[in-house]
Amino acid sequence: MHAGIKSHQKYVQKQYNVLLKARLAHKKTSATTEKRLRDLTDYHKQMVENFQHERSIHLRVTLFFAALTLIVVIGTGTLMGVLQLGWSWQEGITPPLLFTVGTLALDLILVVLTLAYIRHYYRLENGVQGLYELTKKLYELNLR
Repeated sequence: MHAGIKSHQKYVQKQYNVLLKARLAHKKTSATTEKRLRDLTDYHKQMVENFQHERSIHLRVTLFFAALTLIVVIGTGTLMGVLQLGWSWQEGITPPLLFTVGTLALDLILVVLTLAYIRHYYRLENGVQGLYELTKKLYELNLR
């Protein structure tokens, strides 16, 4: 997704520069230049809406994974404490090793996935913020 944003940003910036040069070269802009500018603005606006929707979905997934991770880690800690307390009443018996390793592995997997989702969302958010600057430039060029 991040590569898609960068690719779109490059394309729009290149087209913007071409249209800006055409505008500056002639006092009166041609109808084709105006149409190309409107088309580029409409295309950019649609793509920004698509990226915003994608960002919204990724925010929900990130929050879901963060909540799930928090619940599982707290639950694992609580369960391990209860099991240790319960098993400590009987001399020399500890919770099954497979259970302990399995729950800690699950915790580790969820923490790593949550961190990956947070990083991905961070990059997606910054990419969309960069597109807002292009939107501003396009609207300013439309108003000239």
